[in-house]
Amino acid sequence: MLITAKSSNTKVLHQQFDVQNESSITFAVDRVRNEIRFPIRGFVSCAAISGESDACDYQASTFRQILDVNVAGSFLMTRAVAGEMHRANVQGSIVLIASMSGHVSNRGINTSAYNASKAAVHQLARSLAAEWGHPQNTFPGSTVSPTNPNPNKELRKVYPPIRVNTLSPGHIDTPLSEAARTRGLTDEWASQNMLGRISQPEEFRAPILFLLSDGSSYMTGADLRVDGGHCAW
Repeated sequence: MLITAKSSNTKVLHQQFDVQNESSITFAVDRVRNEIRFPIRGFVSCAAISGESDACDYQASTFRQILDVNVAGSFLMTRAVAGEMHRANVQGSIVLIASMSGHVSNRGINTSAYNASKAAVHQLARSLAAEWGHPQNTFPGSTVSPTNPNPNKELRKVYPPIRVNTLSPGHIDTPLSEAARTRGLTDEWASQNMLGRISQPEEFRAPILFLLSDGSSYMTGADLRVDGGHCAW
């Protein structure tokens, strides 16, 4: 990434922060605003955690933490970035990393909290896409206009649209998969999709760029599933 940035005469910023902490998020977004040359127009939300446990043994605190990071964290970070897009009065594209596990249950591994959180991310994206797409979607008669059909309704400023979509990966070969590999789960996962293998991280670069770019300019509230056909059986 650093090499690519240097060859493109741009920069890469690294900022560690906690997606559960609003002050931490504000600091990170403020830093980006102050150090880049142009308004923020694209954002990918991919922070997430998981946990494996039989449902009857799941600790309530662990379940809540997964929802707090995966769902509330996605919302808080996305809200902050959308606010920056509104402040700059620019169109934008936001990609929330969901999962095929938001559509189906995982065979061979009990991850009810993770699956529930990713289903919530799908619905979060659809709701935000409606709210930030066009004022007619959620605020009829309440936008700033020469004539307001309902004078008792508070006027709201109209901003350029922000598209919000999800990307749902299938199983990915990462260091986090090593424990599953030793249990033979990765071979089982490979047998469950139509390509007979699990994916590599670099296979998601182009789909994410597509969702961020004008190539997907008429897509919002949609889910792009990149799962080797796992969910198509």
